[in-house]
Amino acid sequence: MTVKRPKPAAESRQQIWTALRGLKGAVDTRELSLTASTDTVVVSPAAAGAFLRRLARAGYVFRLAAGRSCHWRLNPAANSGPRAPEPRGDRLFDANRQMPVTTLATTPVVACLQDPEETAP
Repeated sequence: MTVKRPKPAAESRQQIWTALRGLKGAVDTRELSLTASTDTVVVSPAAAGAFLRRLARAGYVFRLAAGRSCHWRLNPAANSGPRAPEPRGDRLFDANRQMPVTTLATTPVVACLQDPEETAP
């Protein structure tokens, strides 16, 4: 029997989601990438930033800004369970609730200025 392994991007998203759910407070992309990385899955700040922007457009996370600093915090109401939301076209699919999530944000979420490794969507 062959065991089907998730694709690297899916593994990164799962690690990011797990880290977000475990962290109590706001984090920047570098902190999140370090927390989410393991010996077998390395999460870059750019990957963390891209997924955070996608989560923000769907209302899963809030972007907190103080001056030039940019931090992210999980929306407690959107913490639906252990499985990471999955990108499906222009939407996310909430695997815990077994339903698509429409984009809630009315303005685009842009990259933070202090993160040169993070690129805008």
